[in-house]
Amino acid sequence: MTSPEDSVPSDRQEAYESFLSGVAIQGLLLITGILAARMLGEDGRGEQALIWIVALTTVQVGMLGLPLALTYEVAKGKATMKQLLGHFRSIALVQIGVVVVVYAAVMALAFIDRVPWSAALVTIAALPAMIWQAYGLALIQGRHHFRALHVLRILPSALYAIGLGIAFFLYDGSVFVVMSTWTIAYVITAAVTQIYLHFMDQNDVDEDLLLPGRGEMVRFGAVGFLGASSPMETFRVDQLAVGVILTTGDLALYTTALAFCNLPRFLTQSLGLIAYAKIAAVHLSNLRKRMLVRYSLFGVGGAFAVSLPLALLAAPLITLTFGPDFSGATLVTQILLGATVILCARRMLSDCLRGVGLPGAGSVSEVASLISLVPAIILLVPPLGLEGFALAMVVSYLVGLIVLFFYLFRHWNSPALSDTTRLEQEGA
Repeated sequence: MTSPEDSVPSDRQEAYESFLSGVAIQGLLLITGILAARMLGEDGRGEQALIWIVALTTVQVGMLGLPLALTYEVAKGKATMKQLLGHFRSIALVQIGVVVVVYAAVMALAFIDRVPWSAALVTIAALPAMIWQAYGLALIQGRHHFRALHVLRILPSALYAIGLGIAFFLYDGSVFVVMSTWTIAYVITAAVTQIYLHFMDQNDVDEDLLLPGRGEMVRFGAVGFLGASSPMETFRVDQLAVGVILTTGDLALYTTALAFCNLPRFLTQSLGLIAYAKIAAVHLSNLRKRMLVRYSLFGVGGAFAVSLPLALLAAPLITLTFGPDFSGATLVTQILLGATVILCARRMLSDCLRGVGLPGAGSVSEVASLISLVPAIILLVPPLGLEGFALAMVVSYLVGLIVLFFYLFRHWNSPALSDTTRLEQEGA
């Protein structure tokens, strides 16, 4: 396997490709968001968002961060594809069963009177597909097949956009039709991902190396779980909170604002996938630190450059894309774009630190953000409503970033930044 030390010149090209994939995902999500909003209206859009949030949350929690550990071990060249797939197949099957049961229970007990039941039921088929795809992408990421990784990350959004475009002209708008289209997109993508894995070249992996114990990998994934699968960024706890504290109309405006925040977030996320896998495979301490700094600065600079014009043009963009009914999301969009730049800085830095064997960095930051969000909501939402909630997100992300910087300074000269074979010995 080619050492990352020998491929540093390709970092710039890989970064550009990751940014392009982020642009593609954002463009597709904007298209699907516009189509869904025009098909469903404000209330239907809120119902769709609620189903989507619950489905995504149960899947991410159910996987327990194990794809993180899988990527880390693959990047270090510790096992063959056959070993890895066999090691995780039984775990994935158990996770699928648990996720389906939990999702059905949550929808039946908590949201049965707030969403169309048929739409919630059809979404169940997407859950196993999302889990299989997550493990597949983790293997592909660890093997540095970044172009395939980007294509397979874009594919579900592309299929969803095509399906919604067809449904927009052929069917009356309904949450069931939208969620059925979303489910089919993920099922097809999971199948394509598994086919790619089957044909992936395995000749450059040492067959004599053994896979680390499951307990060690579970611990790595669990420690880094919150940092990589942020409750606010991935689980969309913020959307759940808006839906519970405010109204489905406010949730529709909030998700509309987030549609414009996705571009800088996806740009950074795409770059972070590369940074994590590349840094994990590096064995030279000085090079590892330089890569950490370079990737972090590049990611944050890109996020700021994209967010600023979006914030300045928020009002006309919302009216042009989602329609005048969603013009109330303008100020919320501008506030959340500022929060997103802070979030991107935190996400990029935590991905890099996970690559050097410090999976707990992002989790510590995420816990700090969650803790600070509660008092911020209490103070800002009653007088300011939805805009107050957006400001609470700014406070939350800023606290998390500050805590992450302290974590970095504390570990800058630690063994983890000079020994990639050693896992972090503390959970925080």
